[in-house]
Amino acid sequence: VCEAVDKPVNVVMGLNDCRLSVADLAALGVRRISLGASLYRAALGEFERAARELKDHGTFAFADRALSYDILNDLMGGRGPGPGRERLPS
Repeated sequence: VCEAVDKPVNVVMGLNDCRLSVADLAALGVRRISLGASLYRAALGEFERAARELKDHGTFAFADRALSYDILNDLMGGRGPGPGRERLPS
């Protein structure tokens, strides 16, 4: 398709079992990659796995995969501690 058209080709990824990487798609001539709701669905999937682990096993191993508060603070604007902006405990 990429060779047959003179416009940039967009591919939606994350909808099925396709295992092409960004590099693979670029090598095929793809110029734009859309994710649709893939990241949202991945986050909900992790939430569901954590809830199921707690319900079925009574364990908390899911917390080992959680982002640290330092990373969360950085992602939310990178603001350090200050009045009204205390860092969340790590």
